[in-house]
Amino acid sequence: ALVTTNFSSNGFSDWHLPSSEEMMLIYRNLHLNGLGNFNADKIYWTSTEHTDNTAVAVDLNLGRGGLLCKQSAEVTTLRAVRYF
Repeated sequence: ALVTTNFSSNGFSDWHLPSSEEMMLIYRNLHLNGLGNFNADKIYWTSTEHTDNTAVAVDLNLGRGGLLCKQSAEVTTLRAVRYF
């Protein structure tokens, strides 16, 4: 989450890591409509934590979330979003 909090692009700095609920909205409204250039080989982190060591990540190809160890970096990626 810290990576997206400190992120700045195109003059905007109000980026954040989406919650699991927001990521499911992204799945339904963007990914299923072929929008967003999501990487099919990655699982997307959310800001929804489960424990100190686990957080929810969403597989957009399957349309569901699951718990992952926060050190699982090889198959996961971030997608920063802006408030609107």
